[in-house]
Amino acid sequence: MIKHFYYDKDGKLITYFTYEYEFDDDGNITKQITYENDDVNSYMIYEYYSSEENNINNELPIGDKYSTYESYDFYRDEAGDTRCYDSTGAPVINEFKCDGTYTYYFQLDGTAMKDRLSYHPDGEHVIYFDAEGHEVFSDFANVKKTIAGEDVNDFCFFNVFGYMYVDVLTYDKTGTYLYYANPYGVMEMGKWFQFSDSVEWADGTPAEGIAGGYGYANENGTLMTNTQTVDWEGRSCYLQGNGVAAY
Repeated sequence: MIKHFYYDKDGKLITYFTYEYEFDDDGNITKQITYENDDVNSYMIYEYYSSEENNINNELPIGDKYSTYESYDFYRDEAGDTRCYDSTGAPVINEFKCDGTYTYYFQLDGTAMKDRLSYHPDGEHVIYFDAEGHEVFSDFANVKKTIAGEDVNDFCFFNVFGYMYVDVLTYDKTGTYLYYANPYGVMEMGKWFQFSDSVEWADGTPAEGIAGGYGYANENGTLMTNTQTVDWEGRSCYLQGNGVAAY
């Protein structure tokens, strides 16, 4: 059975109409539809677009169902794309949903965003979806694309809320190793670097005695600590427990 879903020009699913409507064999609307606008207590005429014009496949659902959670069904196709459908069979778009294990963001085309940085709906924090479309929480991620879609090869850390650490000094989960996410949200790795003047600890407290200092990050991103070494200019220094070089 082929189901047709219809969306307005902003991509919002049309769920009710004031009058009946007709479609041609291609699923296009052939009869004008009147939509009741309760906000102004009047009737307004809108143009409506078929799901095909919004790049949503009319043959729904797509893929094989692998989970049902809170009345939403989750499907994954052969290409690895994940989709979500509500109890009416309509695809979920422009929304976060959890399949019971992982959190996804379903885009306008109905597929889960994956392998991509994105802004959180609050417009402030940056979040990340891995190659499987899973939002990353409390973990490192090898980010391959920027928010703009440009190719990168950065390592970033995302906290318990999924927010990317920016200008943050933090320990790993075991409390053993130090890491520094610079003002761009990228973990310093394999080089000498300077802490910013506004660096903070992960709990938001100022990193006193660290701001503006120099440190060294190993190839795996861990900061060198409690070690006597020489800096990039060959000067002898001691990397303290907080990762800052003392001369």
